[in-house]
Amino acid sequence: MTTSASSSSPCDEISSNKKFTSNIWNFFDRVEIILENNKKEIKAKCKICNKFLTGGSNAGTSHLKRHHENCKTKNNVDIRNYMQLGKNESGNLKTFSYDESNCREEMIDYIIRAEQPFNMMETHDFVGTIQRGINPQFKGWSGNTVKRDIMKKIYTQKEILKFFFANFEGNICLTSDIWTSLTHTGFLCITAHYIDNEWKLNKRIISFKLINAPHSGKNIAALINEEIINLGLRDKILTVTLDNAANNDAAINRLKLYWQVKDDHAKIFHVRCCAHILNLIVKDGLKNVDDTLEKIRGIAYSINSSQAKHELFFDCCKMLNMKRKNINLDMAIRWNSTYKLLQNITKYRKVVELYEIQLLNNDCDADIDALSDYDWHVADLLRDLFENFDTSTNIFCGVYYPTSNRVIMQITNIFIVLQKYLSFEIFNDTIFAMIEKFRKYWGEIPLIFYIALIVDPRLKFEALDEWLTIIYFNDQIKIEEIKNEINSLLYNLYNYYKEKYGNDINTNKLPPTSTNSSSFYKGALEMLKSRKKTTNSSPNNTSDLDKYLNTDIIPFEDQEDFDILIWWKSHQHKYPVLSIIARDVLTVPVSTVASEAAFSAGGRVISKKRCNLAPDVIEAGICVKDWEIAEKRMYDSIRETEMLVDMESLKLSRSSWMHDSSPSPPENND
Repeated sequence: MTTSASSSSPCDEISSNKKFTSNIWNFFDRVEIILENNKKEIKAKCKICNKFLTGGSNAGTSHLKRHHENCKTKNNVDIRNYMQLGKNESGNLKTFSYDESNCREEMIDYIIRAEQPFNMMETHDFVGTIQRGINPQFKGWSGNTVKRDIMKKIYTQKEILKFFFANFEGNICLTSDIWTSLTHTGFLCITAHYIDNEWKLNKRIISFKLINAPHSGKNIAALINEEIINLGLRDKILTVTLDNAANNDAAINRLKLYWQVKDDHAKIFHVRCCAHILNLIVKDGLKNVDDTLEKIRGIAYSINSSQAKHELFFDCCKMLNMKRKNINLDMAIRWNSTYKLLQNITKYRKVVELYEIQLLNNDCDADIDALSDYDWHVADLLRDLFENFDTSTNIFCGVYYPTSNRVIMQITNIFIVLQKYLSFEIFNDTIFAMIEKFRKYWGEIPLIFYIALIVDPRLKFEALDEWLTIIYFNDQIKIEEIKNEINSLLYNLYNYYKEKYGNDINTNKLPPTSTNSSSFYKGALEMLKSRKKTTNSSPNNTSDLDKYLNTDIIPFEDQEDFDILIWWKSHQHKYPVLSIIARDVLTVPVSTVASEAAFSAGGRVISKKRCNLAPDVIEAGICVKDWEIAEKRMYDSIRETEMLVDMESLKLSRSSWMHDSSPSPPENND
């Protein structure tokens, strides 16, 4: 075969729509060759020796098979390790070779992530599918082999985690909760939260251990202490977030003794789950709610009581050109399901009213109390009341954005709403019960939430003054006492951190490893937008805490996509000591949802068909899955944050271009 001098460049691989079913084409590329007479010819290019053979659609494949066998023997090529083309994570082409050990590791990871049974790898259907569709040389592995590999994996990964924490310079916050499986065995989950050197908020499930009955404060504290000691974290725990059970209070007292938590640290060490407090407040209110709610439940029960009534409701939706909607009953143990019921039923008011009429017209057993206009009005008010609690609960349950700086605002919002609903006489019993529970848990707001609010550059003491005035009914003596206590704690923390880290602070000391926390604030936010911007200045010799407090606040209306972690990352050199304090207090989780989320995974792992798994195997599956998901999330979010950091740096370096749009204070012409 003679080709032109330029024949190498037009020797291109052909993308044909025709399907070539023979496996031999895995070892050849179909390319188009331009001959000297400018004619084109299809050739098959061997991937081993790069030789060209006849490759037209009518040429057959027997000659390709003969060449491949000779070429493979001559070049001593092992087909199992033969290099082929694949795609990397960015979608670009890369070389790929089948490797049995790598395949085994990936399959183990799949079983962990998908929470599959260990014996899946030895089933005839699975092995046959892989052999026929992916690789004929694939061999499955036994369930015991999979189990051993998973246990090796958690041992290796836990050692890596211990090494990371040993070199981690920041503080770590814990959340913990207890779950009872279908086998009536209790498991205690411990989750560690921290902000890394890239100012990413991370969480890791560090323990999912069997806890023996009784679940007393003594047993809870002993197990948490044991796990923390094993990981070498005793001196790095800043806070522990638990729900409001009495045994957890006892556990906290013991942990303070175990870890010698004293003085100012003891004031912020224990954080009560805010989502759990909201749940208690609403449940107390529901005990005294008007019978309108029972009528609504009766309608929902009627719709779901039979197939005929269910279809009748759908017919009513169709007649009114409304989307078909299931109206599910609420659950006694989940108040937010009551909110969803109210939300759905009020949205479909016309459909419900038509459904009531259709029941009577169809001679059905209309055993429901029809809702009057008064009932619908009450339902609307209840829905709006619970909406505020639902919004706050969703904010408190955030895992990958700071929540501690949002608590005071949400508490203020809730208090404003409760005071507003006192004007409705029909809700007096309900609201008084809710306010009583509110005062029980938030009559004294934890100091850590005040510190977190102050390190938010949009809030500081200015917002605190306004919100304390609302919560404490303008009781200036009480407000001054709280502010003095906050001020004392803040400066004590600053002096402690300055002494601990020294004057020569390296803010990039943490080992590298966000969701953009866009503004969720409502209600209490409105009063902040009317604040006048003031110009403050600080002497050059003041501390970075004083400089920060005397710097103008950032207007909310100009910062819709404000990310507080990005802001502190770009300002850590300006406020070297205070940025470390901010990093720690913004780490604090205000709910135990991170630990509770593991219980959903636990319910899937300990299913009816897998209820005999050993506790250490259960822990391995849950922890390794959590760690791998966390690593994937961290990798994917690096590019997002880099863009935000670059933009923040650009604002700082080119202030004349990206200027503050807030109006300047009027000049004094006197």
